[in-house]
Amino acid sequence: YRRFKRVWEVRLALVYLIKKEDRYQKLFKFFEKLSELADFLLKHLYQDMALENMLLIALGKYGSKELTVGSDLDLVFVGREKREEFVKKAQELIAFLTKHTVEGYLYKVDFRLRPMGSAGELVPPFEFYKDYFKNTARVWERLAWTRCRYVCGSTELKEEFESVLKDFLFEKPLTEKERRDIRDMRFALEGQAKKGKGAIDLKFAPGGLIDGEFLVQYYMLLERLREPSMLRAYQILSQRHTHLKSAYEHYLFLRLVETRLRLSKESSGSVLTLQDLPKVASSVGMQEEELKERINEAMKGLREVFLEVFD
Repeated sequence: YRRFKRVWEVRLALVYLIKKEDRYQKLFKFFEKLSELADFLLKHLYQDMALENMLLIALGKYGSKELTVGSDLDLVFVGREKREEFVKKAQELIAFLTKHTVEGYLYKVDFRLRPMGSAGELVPPFEFYKDYFKNTARVWERLAWTRCRYVCGSTELKEEFESVLKDFLFEKPLTEKERRDIRDMRFALEGQAKKGKGAIDLKFAPGGLIDGEFLVQYYMLLERLREPSMLRAYQILSQRHTHLKSAYEHYLFLRLVETRLRLSKESSGSVLTLQDLPKVASSVGMQEEELKERINEAMKGLREVFLEVFD
């Protein structure tokens, strides 16, 4: 599995870098192919481990089929009922995915988006989700679950879960307090931005990728749009809200820079340092100063739209 994954990641990266095509179209395809590779591996593992009466759900960038180099898999399990067997099977899957060998590991996985986060059950039963979504879940969880996508598992359970999920996402209109909560949560996340001489945190800094994510997820809830892909959601919503068009363009450019940064370092970071600048600038066909100006322009533009909506 690990060797297969590594070979295909290298092939997909080479195709992405070499192919003569619109830079954003080939970026979308690169994200999609990396996500489909993860789907392929997880579906085979699910079958090999005889996981039944469960659902394996993707959230985050994996949910929206926008995996990039070094991305973690945001995963959530759902069980038909509460059973210790489900927990043991889930633990086996996690151990296999994350085990370090001479050939590396398959994926880093993150289960913190499950109900109650790290303190919650690893495989919450379906009835628990029904109650949690109705009575406990907070607005940031509604944002996160807009990217829900089903990887594998019981078809019957998937249909039942989707019905409950749609009620959770769209039954209650967002309140003014929730809009302010989303804004305040985004401002709080800015505290995680990495700082350093000349460094640019493409993700957490004001105007970074999280601004773009919160914007589109907020409008997905407002418009009752069930579309796991944020890129496709942006395309749909920018036809209805003209100010989202510029936000989408800025967001795309930052995702492009982040991807080229990760390819140049073969790592999962989103912080562009002075040392990274020459390679990344060359890879996007710009001079170093030109790239810095374009990043600043994108982050400033994205923050302006964010404040227009949330302030």
